[in-house]
This record gives sequence, structure tokens and C-alpha cells, in this order.
Amino acid sequence: MVELTADEAAVYDRQLRVWGLETQQKLRQSKVLIVGCTGLAAEVAKNIILAGVGSVTLVDDTPCSASSPGNFLVPHDAKDKTVAEACVATLQEMNPLVSVNAVAGTPGTFVSTATVSGYNIVILVGQSGAVVDAADVACRETNVPLIAACSRGLAGWAFANVHSHTYIKENKTDQSDGTTKKTTEVKSVQGVSWEAALGAPVEKRQMKRMSPFLPLLRVCMRFERIEGRSALSSDYAVLEPALLNLCKVEGHTGGSVDGTALGSFLESTEEMPAINAILGGVVANDTIKIVASKGEPVINNIFMYSLLEGGGWVERLGFRNLSSPRFGGLISLLGNQIFIDLQDG
Repeated sequence: MVELTADEAAVYDRQLRVWGLETQQKLRQSKVLIVGCTGLAAEVAKNIILAGVGSVTLVDDTPCSASSPGNFLVPHDAKDKTVAEACVATLQEMNPLVSVNAVAGTPGTFVSTATVSGYNIVILVGQSGAVVDAADVACRETNVPLIAACSRGLAGWAFANVHSHTYIKENKTDQSDGTTKKTTEVKSVQGVSWEAALGAPVEKRQMKRMSPFLPLLRVCMRFERIEGRSALSSDYAVLEPALLNLCKVEGHTGGSVDGTALGSFLESTEEMPAINAILGGVVANDTIKIVASKGEPVINNIFMYSLLEGGGWVERLGFRNLSSPRFGGLISLLGNQIFIDLQDG
């Protein structure tokens, strides 16, 4: 690996003490693509740039006049630039050692096998379920890890498909003489497609620990995949019976599985800084783990955070291996069954 320069060693001194030289070198060589420059994307970009990744490319042709209010990277006087261009200038000031650039393109149509193949990870932010679906296909074909995330109102979620990912796990064992012995082992995790995760039923053994926000998220994402756009408050009449049907089929009760929570979610189109900070930290931390191959990613494969529920959950859906109680159910066509009337209509 390429050695760190004296400037890099000085700037990254604190984190070198935390995760070591090899991890920092891997970060230095990594190329990250962020598609969609929302307030959540700003948190993610800030965190990984301060950590010292090699390069970050931003894609979002939205004019600054129409930028997300939560994107603190866009200066108030940035009028003639796109959101991506404005973010580049601010991020570059945060860490001149990282290469930051903007590429022209619309987030909803940008991702393809040709555009993602040169990166170590793709981060999709604030896009509809249909765009996530297309990005997941492109990333699977090129074996590029994908993280898709969205912040909306009082809740946020993130999905990750790492495909076949190998990482180093560090173990610490207390010794009888009071010292601590450190050992490492090579482990691996398998990713699951966006389609498989959405279509997988939740088993009864998962119900007690499951986020009540999950049924609502799955119904909205399935809708967005079919319609090719984000779910809006005007779609409530279609989504409410779909949500109730899912709850009836799988036996969900309480929490976010009622029409009131659905209506509140659909009406809340803006981001909350508190949600962005928490979710952005989780996504950035997993990005570092994935590109550096150190430590097991947290988002495996859906992470949700809700202020209404007061916490975050990791759900593992769509895995075929049922030998572990941590794994979700078998892949099925449940999602299509829920929306069969919508598709036929």
C-alpha cells in the first residue's frame, strides 16, 4: 500500500491510534459515490471526508435555490450552482487531503453499471424505492457495495447490500494476569437484494423484537417500486389498505401499523437534523467498515430509526439460511400479493 504523507499522518493522528495504519491506508485508496445531496447526505459526506477516504464524488443537479433545508453544506449565497457543486466547495475546505468533485446528472437516472463500476461503494440518499431497485441491480452486476438511505419526518432508514463481503474481526480476551490478549479472525457476510428484502415475510419469532416501523416502510417502498416515485400524502387511500393487509397476513400488531402513523409519515416530507445526525453517523461508520474491511457492518440489511419509537432497529430480511434466529424468512412474493389490486388497476 501507498504510505501516508507527513500531512496525512498529522491530520489523521487520532484515528490512526483508533483503527491503525492499514485501515487508514485502505480508506485513503477508496472511492465513494454519493448520489443525492440531501441533509442526510451532507452528514454522511462530512463524516467520511473527515475520516480520510481517498475521493468522494457527488451527483445532484438540483439548483441550490431548491436544495434541502437540512443540507448545511450549501451556502446561502450559492445561487448559480447545483447542490452537488456547492457541497463540493464546503467539503473540500473540511479536508483538503480528500479529492471531492461533482458529476453532472440527476440522481434518479444516474446510476448504471457504467457509472458505478469505478467506485468502492455507492451511497444512494433520499431516492424512491424504484431508484433503489435500479441501483441495487447495477451494483450487484458490478459487485459494488450499496447503501441506500432516506430521512423523512420523524423517521429514517438505511438498506445495505454488501454482496459477499469479507472483513477482519478483532477479539479481546482478558488474561489471568490482568492483561488483554488481542486476536483477529477473518469473517464474511452475505448481502441480500433490495427486492428480496422487501418481499421476505417476517416470521413470528421476529415479531417481539421487530421495529413497528418496518411494515410501514415495506408497504411504502413496494408502492414506490411499482409507481416509480416517492409515496405522497395523496396516496394514503391506496397505501392504508395495503398496510392493513400486510399486518393481517403477517400478524403485526401495535406501533406503526396503523393508519395514523402512515398518514403522519406521508405528510412529513422534510428531513429532521436529529434524524440526519444519527442515521448519517451509522451510514458513514458502515461505509468506513466496508471499504476498509474492518469490523462487521451494522446495516445488515435494514436499519431503521424513529423518534416516535425512541430507538433504532436492525432487521435481517430475505436471507435463505434459517438456521440462525437472527435471520429473516424465506424469499416470497408476499409484496406482490399485497399490491396485486394496485398493479391490475
